[in-house]
Formats: sequence, structure tokens, C-alpha cells
Amino acid sequence: MIGALGIIAASLGVSLASPRVDRLQWQAFSPAAVEQAQSQGHPVFVDFTAAWCLSCQVNELSVLHDTSVEHELEAKHYVLLRADWTRYDPEITRQLASVSRSGVPTYVIYPAQPTGPVQVLPELLTRSAVLSALSQPQS
Repeated sequence: MIGALGIIAASLGVSLASPRVDRLQWQAFSPAAVEQAQSQGHPVFVDFTAAWCLSCQVNELSVLHDTSVEHELEAKHYVLLRADWTRYDPEITRQLASVSRSGVPTYVIYPAQPTGPVQVLPELLTRSAVLSALSQPQS
């Protein structure tokens, strides 16, 4: 099984052992952080992830670290929050349930206005899917 995962990672050009390099500033998730960002007029991108989640790691390295995705997140002043569910945090579990999800990977865009619709992205990300979601009005 581990050999198969290594082959998959290698075929995707992803090293799962390499350290995470974030060009953008990601902060720890909390509902208060979402509310604070919205109160300041910022849309919020939340990465619900876990260290043991292979799909999460592949999505992060191949899509979330893509230069064009990072550029759009920065240009549109997204607040970036990472919800680490590695140890099954009950608050993160509640937040996942609030967007009709039961696990990771989950990617959620909260609009700048708290009354606006929340977008839940697909579990397996593509650059075009993320860029399309980011191009939607977030006010």
C-alpha cells in the first residue's frame, strides 16, 4: 500500500516528504477568525485538512501552491485559514457539518459579507475549479 502511494505521488510530481512552503500567510482556523475577516470586508478561504490525508497534501501542493491560484487569493485579499483536523477537533467537525461535509479534504469560500452564500469546492481540486470559484463575486 505504501509503495502504491509513493508511485502515485511520484507520478504526480509531488514529494509528500518535503516540507510545506507557503508563499501566502495561512492562519489557524476558528469561527471567530472567519467573523473577524468578514467584519473587515474580506472573503475567506478555508482549507479543512489533516496531516494523514493524502488527497489534502496532493491538492495543496499541486493546486493551492500554484502561482496563479496564489496570485488570485492575494489580489482579491482573501484571508486564508487552515483547519487542521489531524486530531479530529470537535469545532472543526461542527464546521464541516455546517457545510454538509463529514471529512477532509474540504475547501470552503466564505464571502466578505456574512449574509452571502458559502461556496464548497470539490474534494479533488483543479486549478481551473479554484480559479473559477475565486472569480465569483465575494461581496
